[in-house]
Amino acid sequence: MAIRVVPWLMFLSLITPQAICFDRLRGFHIFQIESEAVLMKKILVSDFTLRQSAANHTVVSFREKTGIAKCLDALGANTIELAAPKAGKEDCIVNRTIASVVKRAAVAIPAGFSEEETDAAWECIKDAANPCLQVIVPTSTVQMEYTYHMKDAHMPKKIASLVAYA
Repeated sequence: MAIRVVPWLMFLSLITPQAICFDRLRGFHIFQIESEAVLMKKILVSDFTLRQSAANHTVVSFREKTGIAKCLDALGANTIELAAPKAGKEDCIVNRTIASVVKRAAVAIPAGFSEEETDAAWECIKDAANPCLQVIVPTSTVQMEYTYHMKDAHMPKKIASLVAYA
């Protein structure tokens, strides 16, 4: 069976040999799947609203952030992704509070690219019920060289050391 992933498409049902698909720009479509019916066993929901709000410099208050986290936890999200602590103690306190509020979902935070950043990220989520450190690394040689100042031959060693430390 081959299904091509197309941006902006969301599959609603894979119960029959047809997939009902919603395209934001063009509406609903029906695609034929060239094998037997596929049943999904489990759907995992990972929400990155709080991480993106920091990346986009969107102003979200402390109360709104904790409210979003509580709602996502109550709705049954599997993972709530937080932004890396950039502004020092302020971000760490916000992330630590969100981590303590969330009871069921995993709380994920980017570990950073150094041991100091990994330690700071761990301090933010260590009290969470399900803490998770994300090791996010570049995949293109351009990002490796210009963002992290490393050649692609050295990147696997750096990734291994970050994962071992985390």
